[in-house]
Amino acid sequence: MGRTIVAKITVLLSVFVCLIYLSLHTPSGKVAENTRCTEKGLLNCFATTPKQSGRKNTSNIRDRIIFPSTKPSNTQSMKTTKIPTKSAENRISFTTHTTESVRQIYGVGCKINHGQKGFPTLMEYWVDVAARRNIKDYFICFGSLLGIWLHGQPIPYDHDMDVCIFRKDFPKLDPEEAQRPFNYDDGKPHLIIQRSSPHSKSGTPRRDCKGNFVSHRIDPCSILDPHARVLLGSHSFLDIFVLADNDSTLFDEYERITYARDVILPVMPCKFLGMSTNCANKVPEYLAKNYGKDFMKPYKGKEELVTLQTRLLAEAGSDVRTNLMTVFGTPEQITSVGEGQLLDALDSKYDTLRDKLLSEALMKEMGAAEWQALSEQERQARLVKMKLEERRLRREGKDCFISE
Repeated sequence: MGRTIVAKITVLLSVFVCLIYLSLHTPSGKVAENTRCTEKGLLNCFATTPKQSGRKNTSNIRDRIIFPSTKPSNTQSMKTTKIPTKSAENRISFTTHTTESVRQIYGVGCKINHGQKGFPTLMEYWVDVAARRNIKDYFICFGSLLGIWLHGQPIPYDHDMDVCIFRKDFPKLDPEEAQRPFNYDDGKPHLIIQRSSPHSKSGTPRRDCKGNFVSHRIDPCSILDPHARVLLGSHSFLDIFVLADNDSTLFDEYERITYARDVILPVMPCKFLGMSTNCANKVPEYLAKNYGKDFMKPYKGKEELVTLQTRLLAEAGSDVRTNLMTVFGTPEQITSVGEGQLLDALDSKYDTLRDKLLSEALMKEMGAAEWQALSEQERQARLVKMKLEERRLRREGKDCFISE
């Protein structure tokens, strides 16, 4: 008991000594900001200043805490120094890609594409090019515009950004084109142009980043589409597409879609990746034209199909269930709603659909005539090669789909 009382008295005396010391060494009773009290285990004191002219002291609490310092004794404050940002990547946060709200929008069907770390650098580069070359009517389009509309950021698993310009502005990109050969892994953005556009898939020349003509895609430069591309390494792209202005209508030369003029023009200011840019005039109408009226319901992957399947199986005996089972292609004899069995039941159907999509992508790349000329064995060999490449990219977390 006696020791406890002595300890309390010791602490009170320490505080009292500290206050006396401050009052003697500080004019007008103010506490000097460079004073630290470390007597008897008191690590630091909070500097307080009286109110002036009736105004409340609104300084940050961190600025009013005295921290140990190696600065000279005449230092008047210990305010934290703000480090200026030097690049777009420092200004942009990608944490929204993993928030629960975004996961609810997109589901868990496809991994986040880590190539998106280069998106701010690419976007900043494009905004500078557009300003330098007086390209005023460009706008964010396709999947990038869909991401802006859904949650204000790129779609998490998207492998590129999309920008559309008009045919009259396309020649303005010529002075910006990278001179081949160049090293696409040097950490800098490079603009390349497909000068054979519009073109057929078969027989159109390709050039790699070294400037050589090649028969198929071997690097980010040897592409047939889009009309132009800004690349940053091998997995970060900003694709540029061209529209023709036909007065009352606008024609998308890539997707072969005709828009009413007021759907796109005048372009409207918007924000993307924290930067000021342009969007289509009527975003919902533009997205519906490209993705259908259900564009607000993005693809969510096989896991979402499992959830749907679970609900359908719970509706035993339902006519709706029977009809959907026929379309969905899942064997009727499966009655358990266990996740493992559902995944097994879906694997065959999912893989078949996946092979079909990959085959269609290969046919689109080669051209229908050239694809049909291949034997079945040659087609399967190409398909296997494409699947192996896709799996490698998935394992590395670099991409969800192989970019053209």
